[in-house]
Amino acid sequence: MGKINDLCIKHHVFVVSDEIHSDIVYKGFRHIPFGSISQSAADNSIVCINPSKTFNIAGFRTGAVIIPNRNNHDRFYSELENLKAFGRNIFGTLAVQTAYTECEYYADQLMVYLQKNLEYTHAFLEENIPQIKLGQVQATYLLWLDCRSLHMPHNELMDFFLKKAKVALNDGYTFGPGGDGFMRFNIACPKSQLEEALKRMADAVQNLIKEGMLNA
Repeated sequence: MGKINDLCIKHHVFVVSDEIHSDIVYKGFRHIPFGSISQSAADNSIVCINPSKTFNIAGFRTGAVIIPNRNNHDRFYSELENLKAFGRNIFGTLAVQTAYTECEYYADQLMVYLQKNLEYTHAFLEENIPQIKLGQVQATYLLWLDCRSLHMPHNELMDFFLKKAKVALNDGYTFGPGGDGFMRFNIACPKSQLEEALKRMADAVQNLIKEGMLNA
């Protein structure tokens, strides 16, 4: 991140760091907030956080922005006021406060469950769908599945998962050209649902092989 910060400073690029998944970090890794890497990074960034991902409270529609630099803080709030976007949902504020001050136990239990789901997904793909690859996952419950070995353009890939496997995933192409051939897969669910989704995907890939449309 230090190199990214240096480039941003050099080219006068202000950083808005979306860190709403920062609580969801797997064993052996840690999250480093962008604004903490140096004083120059803190002065040239704002950090967005939201407990909605960790604590499943998206319905409260309340997040927060950490702005270390006072000048940036004042400019940010000035724009909010100009856009008439300044205001708070009192119920959302209470939910955020409660999540961050009283619900550490929930986050700890969540990570134990997600770790098991992640390990299961890794093992299942390697054993049953080697054509779909999953790299080392450091954080978040949204996994990037490398489906390039299926040799499908992104529109066919979407149809394959939705209509053949009956599993709704996010098209990686919508995240930019580098996402072409990838699908985003959510494992923040009961293990029974995860097992069913992976089984459907495996069956769909096996049907491609049986039909001669894919090499085993």
